[in-house]
Amino acid sequence: MGTHWMQEGRQVCILSTWDRSLAATFRLRHLLEEIRKQDCTSLITEGCVIFIRKNFRKKQEVDETLTELVELACQGPLSVIADEVGPVFESENYIFPDFCANLLDRCRSRGCDLHFWASSCYDNVAPEDLYDGGSEGWELVHFTRSLRSPPSVLREIRLAVEITKDRTVRDYTDRGLPDHSDGPPVNWFQHHVPQHGCTRVEDCVVCGGEVARFLCKELRIGLSTSCMGSNSKPHDTDGSLASSKSTPSLRYKDVLILSWTQLREDAPVLRALSSYNVPVCVMKDSDIENVATAHSDVVWAARHHLIFGLMRKIVVVLNNYDDSKGKYISIRLRAMSRCSSQLVVVCPPPECEPD
Repeated sequence: MGTHWMQEGRQVCILSTWDRSLAATFRLRHLLEEIRKQDCTSLITEGCVIFIRKNFRKKQEVDETLTELVELACQGPLSVIADEVGPVFESENYIFPDFCANLLDRCRSRGCDLHFWASSCYDNVAPEDLYDGGSEGWELVHFTRSLRSPPSVLREIRLAVEITKDRTVRDYTDRGLPDHSDGPPVNWFQHHVPQHGCTRVEDCVVCGGEVARFLCKELRIGLSTSCMGSNSKPHDTDGSLASSKSTPSLRYKDVLILSWTQLREDAPVLRALSSYNVPVCVMKDSDIENVATAHSDVVWAARHHLIFGLMRKIVVVLNNYDDSKGKYISIRLRAMSRCSSQLVVVCPPPECEPD
């Protein structure tokens, strides 16, 4: 939609409504700016990209956003994209439906030309009057085809409690396209508390070593094809083995390590990767744009609720609970779903699940 609007010469505003939409917002802005640079022959150069960063947990910033968008729309045609909108229904700052209703009322009263595209994986962030068939001017569309994760990963995501029990997220439908392969099998590393000598996965050198060996020895991340021997057979993105001549190497930035908790730079599970000379960085708030645009060629470790909307070929999920039965929120829906090829999960075995 953003490209189409820019081709019409419209202003395109990328809006972040809270910290959990920031990564997706940075990514969208980066993509649109790249498109503008590459396409210098059409009206796309006449449009401009506006970036607005707000925190809708604060009422003052909600009001400021309403005023800014209406003023911009009154100056000329304005199109707004807000991905991963929030705060979500469970938050005490759940405000987005009211924000949409107020925005529509103000635009109507002043005759503004504004198009607004908002998205979320949750059903309950749309204006409430949509469910009664009213509210002229708003349209609700459900997109439920998975086009990015392979079937092997998709099966794990579909076990998410948000889909199977809470019903706050719709289940996937058939993608309508043939699957040329099942994708690489999900790789599970089990964290055994007594044997490994620590309770948390983040503190485990043993688990870190197993992950490091898999990434470096099996997937050969960071190894250029020119450095591979004649017997090297790196994994292709569809899970098959291919010759080194035809397969590009996996770069460090193709890997994302996700955890529920904030990791430390010296976390034992990350030190194991460093021992293999793999550059690992823990994402801070100031790094979100870097991660979103894949600027630095390093393995990033982050809290999974701060990378909504981003995808990586290889995702390593660190989890201190066994979720084989899909009982815990967010792990599958928000962490595993970020994987476009090889999923790696580090967690306790089922028999260690707490009562």
